[in-house]
Amino acid sequence: MEDFELNDTFFEYERRKSLSPAYHLRLSARDLARFGVMMMRGGQWEGEQIIPADWVSTSTRAHIDEGDNRSFGYMWWLLEPGFFEEHPSVEAVLASGTGGQRLLFFPALDVVIVHRADTDFHGGVPRPWPHALQCC
Repeated sequence: MEDFELNDTFFEYERRKSLSPAYHLRLSARDLARFGVMMMRGGQWEGEQIIPADWVSTSTRAHIDEGDNRSFGYMWWLLEPGFFEEHPSVEAVLASGTGGQRLLFFPALDVVIVHRADTDFHGGVPRPWPHALQCC
């Protein structure tokens, strides 16, 4: 991480939604993209194993079938072949955050996409964003 600092994190309690607090963190687009590259490469960054490969594999494997060519791992959406109508053979892994924050990677294409939104002043991106990712 190049831009991240510990004070970029905070707990938020929303008792009506969960008994556990949410732990928010703010990442720059650059750091979020680096995280996506590391996850896409099995937890490695510049040849060093940062996150155990078994954990990356387990967390990005389908644990809940959501139908419509998508499933859910451990906090990761798995967009399976057929999800993208224009490219039916493409698979992707998606992390979806508050207000339209997105980290999307396509392992077979070696591509990472980051979408950041202004959640401080304008509440993020109104739905639908984009239509194909409304589910997540």
